[in-house]
Amino acid sequence: MSVTLCLGEALVDLIGEAPAPSVGAVDRFEPHFGGATANVAVFAARAGARISLAGAAGEDRWGRWLRERLVAERVDAAHFPLVQGLGTQLAFVCVDDHGKPTYELYGELDEPLAGALAARIETAVDGAAGLFISSNTLAGAGERALTMRARAGDLHHRCRRCAHRHVAGSPGAQRLLSGGGCGGARRGGGGRRCGL
Repeated sequence: MSVTLCLGEALVDLIGEAPAPSVGAVDRFEPHFGGATANVAVFAARAGARISLAGAAGEDRWGRWLRERLVAERVDAAHFPLVQGLGTQLAFVCVDDHGKPTYELYGELDEPLAGALAARIETAVDGAAGLFISSNTLAGAGERALTMRARAGDLHHRCRRCAHRHVAGSPGAQRLLSGGGCGGARRGGGGRRCGL
């Protein structure tokens, strides 16, 4: 079975145990696995897919906590280094009496994530049959550059098998794929582009 690479963040959600009007009003928090891309990776692995997560966390207690959970969920963490000197990103979350969540984020992953993956992104992408990215990987300059490098090559794309209207339905996905077709030619090789 082919591997799908998920490129993006994993973080620790520290969720207030009881409703509260603000994060500062919460007495106790419960840690949960978080991050849009990491959650997709975990749920896809639970559904039986072979998944690899390309991201990073700090070489600290929370980074080890995240990595252990990825491995326990059968997500390949070979491209998920724990980086010395980087603090793992934490999201403190509370939900008020009306169900509205409030988030406070600690730790920045944009440049550290891009730096941690810069040397290995081509290897990770070349070994994958599919690539999942989220809008979070386009937010900061470093992550955006890394994401654009990842999407620059073909992941053994077959135009006749692709229904672009379904695969790239969001405006963000359309912008990501614009300006050169869908990448229907392999890196360094010739080939016809499908002209998305």
